[in-house]
Amino acid sequence: DDERGEGDHGFVDGLKSGLAKMGFSSRKKSSKASMRKLAEVCTPHETRPFIPRDWADELRKTPEVRGAVPAEKARVITSLRMRTTPKAGYEPNFKIFCGGTCYKSSDMIPKVEYKNDPLIVLDIPECPVVDEVLVVFYTKGALGKKKKMLSFWFHTSFVGEDGVIVVDKKDMDKAVKDKKHKKYDKDFKIEVHLKDVPEEEEDGWKDPRLSRHDKM
Repeated sequence: DDERGEGDHGFVDGLKSGLAKMGFSSRKKSSKASMRKLAEVCTPHETRPFIPRDWADELRKTPEVRGAVPAEKARVITSLRMRTTPKAGYEPNFKIFCGGTCYKSSDMIPKVEYKNDPLIVLDIPECPVVDEVLVVFYTKGALGKKKKMLSFWFHTSFVGEDGVIVVDKKDMDKAVKDKKHKKYDKDFKIEVHLKDVPEEEEDGWKDPRLSRHDKM
């Protein structure tokens, strides 16, 4: 199966459903009132890092909210930081998907097991990304087989000036189901640290969306 599983599409579908309830639809012209309401949703630290690419593209064409949706922005991931360690301990294993490109932790960081660390810093070689990005963390299941632990999406057009996206537990597929905090602390979160692609490198920058990503 494709890494972009049913749960991940479920989040995007849920977001689209919520926007549709406000009167916004990519299949029909929407009212100015619904466009203004949608613009209110596109605020920092809430929904805005998670707007899907096709909806962001649609919004950029809409005069009423054009200023609320930044232009396409290429960025580079430099670090992932986990605030508190999963309660069973964790040896980081993750993949980052952008278009057709897949970046694997096994190619970027050494194997280290963490236990009760308040902060896990995973500095990685620079990973170019643009538009929608999917991050999937894995753990060991039965018989040592890899299984998906949690995942989340973000969009590179919606990154604050500090270059950090903070993803709370409630915004992570699978982890959000840990209501009684048996697997993760209540304040468990993951930070994605990014920087802009330097202007002098933009001409030679390879768009990661043009490659084919791996499957499970």
